[in-house]
Amino acid sequence: MQALRGARLTAPRAVSAAPCRALSTTFRRVTPSARDSPMLYPMTNLHAPNVMQIVSGKGCYVTDEHGRQHLEGMSGLWCTALGWGNEELVEAAAEQLRTLSYYHCYARSSPWTYELAERLLQMAPEAAPCHSFKGGRVFFGTGGSDGNDTQVRLLWHYFNAIGKPLKKGFVSRKRGYHGSGVTSGSLTGLPHVHALFDAPLSFVRAHATCPHKYRDGKPGESD
Repeated sequence: MQALRGARLTAPRAVSAAPCRALSTTFRRVTPSARDSPMLYPMTNLHAPNVMQIVSGKGCYVTDEHGRQHLEGMSGLWCTALGWGNEELVEAAAEQLRTLSYYHCYARSSPWTYELAERLLQMAPEAAPCHSFKGGRVFFGTGGSDGNDTQVRLLWHYFNAIGKPLKKGFVSRKRGYHGSGVTSGSLTGLPHVHALFDAPLSFVRAHATCPHKYRDGKPGESD
């Protein structure tokens, strides 16, 4: 700070930048195998002969590199519930990208983030079986794994704050999927998510059976 005293501030000089190079809109006819790809794919068999490339989408359908159309029943891992090519979303995104493409929430905010938080609270139920959202807060994350990791951290923090530091254990369910992070992956009840990853961590005390009549139903149990 001493060195800055008395220094004259000058206006920033204009810097010319090279134009952004658009990604190719042409696609390979032969998709590389997962093992030979420059990408590391999550949840993918590296011995698979190839990995499907999706090149476009409209409504609830996506189209692969060979022009085949597929009904996408998972909504892009639950992120495109309003469908692909939704013009209202396209226009809203384009307008926002021109105004402020991104900003973080670390001791900062933006009018749009604040407005979205308010609207989400208005949409939330007034009362649920165990709690009420009235007077609550919205914590934004990047996805499901991050969201469940955050919930675990908040619960641990809460019990530390009220003087119950030993109340940290969780019971999850077999076959349940809660994410692939360190904590969310531990909550997940799928063996292939745990194998060779030192999971689950010890805070998950047990994985109880899931309500699956066909695979886990006991004699005499009803649906």
